[in-house]
Amino acid sequence: MSSTKGNSSIARVFERDIVPAAMALRARNGRYFDLGPSSAEPSYFKVRTRVSLAPGDFHRPVVGSREELRERLLELWADQPELRRLVDALVKIAAPPDPSDEVDASIPEHIYTMY
Repeated sequence: MSSTKGNSSIARVFERDIVPAAMALRARNGRYFDLGPSSAEPSYFKVRTRVSLAPGDFHRPVVGSREELRERLLELWADQPELRRLVDALVKIAAPPDPSDEVDASIPEHIYTMY
């Protein structure tokens, strides 16, 4: 997968965790997304009461720590065991380092600030 080249931790998580989770989901004939419109829905059209966006519509809550990200993902994926098993690996590569993590003295502090 070309998007994982150059980042070995992402490639490792993809191969070690995400691919097996997708295979487990496929084995139980599950899907994360519908492949087409539901026959149970007569229409997907919704009459909107508001027709323009406000600045608050673009606000997304910020995750302040690895533990908060972990909790939110577990809550979001409460009924999806294959995804729940991915949480720790995803938090490790997705979350910014905790402030309590030690800084490598051989790398200038401004480099940490940049990334």
